[in-house]
Amino acid sequence: MFREDFSKYMIINNLSQTEVAEKLGVSQQSVSNFLNSERKLQESMRRKITNGFPDFVEYTRRSRRLVPQNFPVDDDLNQQINVELFSEIDKQGQMFVPLVSKFAYLDFSKNYLNPDYIEHLPSVPYSFDELNGGDHICVEVKSGTMDDSTSSAIKIGDLLLCRKLPEDIEGLELVQKIWNLVIVHKYLGLLIGKVDCYSTEKEQYKISFTNSIFESQLIDKEDVLAFYKLMSLKRII
Repeated sequence: MFREDFSKYMIINNLSQTEVAEKLGVSQQSVSNFLNSERKLQESMRRKITNGFPDFVEYTRRSRRLVPQNFPVDDDLNQQINVELFSEIDKQGQMFVPLVSKFAYLDFSKNYLNPDYIEHLPSVPYSFDELNGGDHICVEVKSGTMDDSTSSAIKIGDLLLCRKLPEDIEGLELVQKIWNLVIVHKYLGLLIGKVDCYSTEKEQYKISFTNSIFESQLIDKEDVLAFYKLMSLKRII
């Protein structure tokens, strides 16, 4: 998979084997052998490529992400979550979104930019009618921070399809207090909640939860790796 991904990356960016070889400090024959060999990929070559072409890591992540086409639209007051029960899906026309299980929150944050880690995650199927290109993950809920016992509550075990937001979300309308977010935190793993406010002076986000049992939490901007917006929800019954 790594070889195929890099070959596509070369085509998209109009890179020749000679140009890649010069960038990596290896011979053109070494690049040719890497692309065409069926042997196990050498770790040294993998490191050379990821270090020499840092945007390749982001490319591999984007190429495996999926975006729902008909996701629920936020109104001015509340987010309307599309709760979908699992059912049989036609095996034709499926695509798969990488799944972060409830046991992998911290592990995911540590390996967030590692394409090999992402490649080996389990996945959740969505039909082509639901999806369009984009940068997405699916997250299994492991706590009740967003379970306020309403019909739109996010419950333990739910699967959340989430779309990545721009790095600086402070200027985005509807983010604060309305959107449900999955926050990739450098040390805390994944947090599911809402951005109550952002302090430009302290460079901190205040994260709130719909379940009143859980108190709001302050997190430093520098510790946030990414924000994902909740697009839809699957519930296994």
